[in-house]
Amino acid sequence: MRVNDQTELVIEGFPRSANTFAVVAFQQAQDREVAVAHHHHSVDQIVQGVKRGIPVCVLIRDPVDAVKSAILRDPGDVNDRLARYIEFYSKAWAFRDSFVISPFDQVISDFGKIIQKLNKKFRTNYSVFDQNEKNCQKVFKELVELNSRYDTGDYERSSAPDSRRMKVLSNMSIELNHDLLGDAMALYDQYIKLADD
Repeated sequence: MRVNDQTELVIEGFPRSANTFAVVAFQQAQDREVAVAHHHHSVDQIVQGVKRGIPVCVLIRDPVDAVKSAILRDPGDVNDRLARYIEFYSKAWAFRDSFVISPFDQVISDFGKIIQKLNKKFRTNYSVFDQNEKNCQKVFKELVELNSRYDTGDYERSSAPDSRRMKVLSNMSIELNHDLLGDAMALYDQYIKLADD
């Protein structure tokens, strides 16, 4: 969904940064359907949210992990993906005071804390996701259903945890441009430092 007049929240990030988990977990925690703009992987979504005064959550993942996962899902040039990562987070950085940063590791371990940060920053009162086993299994089930409904159903393309994908990713070796990787890691570190403040 794109940002529009009905949008209440923007959740955006580079592909494979727990975008689907974040949206599904957020919606499952609420007592009503919230109009969330998501999954365009576009800085324009962030900019539009900020300009309209809409709460914005920017997801970020370690660049090597994000690129590996993106390549497994949609094969292509790794350095092109890394350059897109840099472009996305460089452009978004200009608006850093107007969004909440949501690191991948926190999304998949304690997304409720991110919702608390959104509530504090934007004076909203969204229900907090309780990241217990039962709720996570409910989210994972929906992720598998979404993958089957809107995609191929293949584990390589799924957003749900999968031991086969994890094994492939852990054994995957990619050749990244040293300068691009340095820029990407520096950006990632800036975001993580700001997220921890």
